[in-house]
Amino acid sequence: MAICPYKYFNDGLTKALIGRPVISRMIEYCRNVTGRLFHGPEMVEGEEYYFIGDKFREYLLWKRDLTWSEKKSRENYLKAAEWYEARKDTPNALRFYKMAQCEDKIKEILVKNVTDHPGTGHYFDTKEYYFSLPEEEIKKDPVLIAGMSMLCDLIMEPEKSEYWRNELVLFEKDTSNSKESRRVAKARIAYLNIGLPHKGVKGIITVMKNVITMVSNDGLNIPEMCATGNAASIMNGGLDFSEWSKNDTQIARIMGKPLEVLLGKFGKGLVTLALAESGFEKGTLSTYDVLLKCNNGYDEALHGGKIEMGFVAVGIMVRQNLVIGEYKSAKRVFNSFKEKAYAEKAVQLYPNLEAMEVWLSLFEGKNEGIDEFLSSVSGERTGFCITDRYRYMVKMRCLILEERYYEALELANLLGVYYEKYERFFMRIENEFLKSVILYRMEDEHWREHALLGIEYAREFNFVNIPALEGKALQPILQELSADDSAGLLGDDFFRKILSLNSGVSAAYPDYLKYVVKEKVDLTNREKQILGMLCDGETTEKICQVCGITYSGLKKHNRNIYKKLGVTGRAEAERKAQRLGLFQR
Repeated sequence: MAICPYKYFNDGLTKALIGRPVISRMIEYCRNVTGRLFHGPEMVEGEEYYFIGDKFREYLLWKRDLTWSEKKSRENYLKAAEWYEARKDTPNALRFYKMAQCEDKIKEILVKNVTDHPGTGHYFDTKEYYFSLPEEEIKKDPVLIAGMSMLCDLIMEPEKSEYWRNELVLFEKDTSNSKESRRVAKARIAYLNIGLPHKGVKGIITVMKNVITMVSNDGLNIPEMCATGNAASIMNGGLDFSEWSKNDTQIARIMGKPLEVLLGKFGKGLVTLALAESGFEKGTLSTYDVLLKCNNGYDEALHGGKIEMGFVAVGIMVRQNLVIGEYKSAKRVFNSFKEKAYAEKAVQLYPNLEAMEVWLSLFEGKNEGIDEFLSSVSGERTGFCITDRYRYMVKMRCLILEERYYEALELANLLGVYYEKYERFFMRIENEFLKSVILYRMEDEHWREHALLGIEYAREFNFVNIPALEGKALQPILQELSADDSAGLLGDDFFRKILSLNSGVSAAYPDYLKYVVKEKVDLTNREKQILGMLCDGETTEKICQVCGITYSGLKKHNRNIYKKLGVTGRAEAERKAQRLGLFQR
């Protein structure tokens, strides 16, 4: 009865709930005897888990409600919450503390959670608990105020983010607050001035110098910052180093050491890797120099630094190997790091490791794991979070491969708003090129506009390897721009360089986002109407009634539609119509 409220459980949770050792073979015995206890299909963080069949679970919950007091149920939830909290599973801990009606504990966890940076803190998946807190309660705690400012920014509500940041400023100025809490507020203001994603990069060097001076002179304890957002890159991180890459060596010389100090463990290897990525994207460093810097940065990051920066090093090495056609080397580097990340239980990296693995498979022309990946990425319209930006970009490529162009375009449009609003230059360039690919395949003339925008944005930073890595997907677009030369690109050295690099990648990976030109199907207006109704699942009677035709007339239209589509039946016609873009659900 104790385990029935929990959809999934393992030996550890069972022990915590029952209060005495329950070994796995007892669970296996129940599973075999009852036939209503099932073994999970895969391991979760290296542990086996079980679940109860839905119908039987409903019965057990009904029986529990009849026999257990409310107090006993709360005590049960409390044990589960404490177990999840000990495992640092913040979302589940909060869920069961709420069911146990432990409001003080919920607030304690929420305050503790926002002391982490967005890369490891559970901001997005616990947002409902933050937003359920009374506003006046939040305003009493400078850490919570700062957390609300960051959370609102992560879900693309910068106006609300600024509201909470201003509340923090008011808190710091209010002399009725304790000296210590005002000091905490001051440190958090300094953190938000640098760490809020929507702040962009304008004047950021001056802001950082001021923060470093405050830390040195006032002894402020600035919370840990993350320069990567757990993406395998620095160029699209919190401070968007792509803007800095225009003057990379000068900025590294002036700001490198202070920045390393300010970022603490995240500063280990940062400057080395930022220069490596900048040199790679601009093509100004040789393959040898890029890989050497990455190896040096990796070593710095993993000796006293953060594994996230090691992921950055690996991300750059993977891209460098792909550009020179060394897929096996790219895959070997990735697999080696993935093994290390899982061995160290770096759970904050798992989602982006999954995304990178799927992205790498696209270069082999494979689509294994794509369906699982697409289902794991949150719906961007209902739960958009900017820390998932890398996964969204891989999702877009997967949608392109599956010829789900309307979905891909909707995602590109949404991301475009974010990249422009938050000044994420690197991914804005990627987004424009992918958008041009989508529109090109949809035979929409606006592809040219977005391809040219991508080229101009890339030219601003001299980022030649962004369009290069889109290889075969982007190649026909670049060739068409070259063929008609209406934009005068043929005499442009930058365009010729990306054309050459893209051709090399296209030759190395001919199946990347492979595109088969759609066959033309010439349907009459009446045939299009009938095909649409067939795909909508309408009955024969309904189609005849709406179209004002007899059953024999409908059969004649159906034969013509099937012949033109090259199919033999209704189900096959629906699949073919969707693939050709003749019908969209």
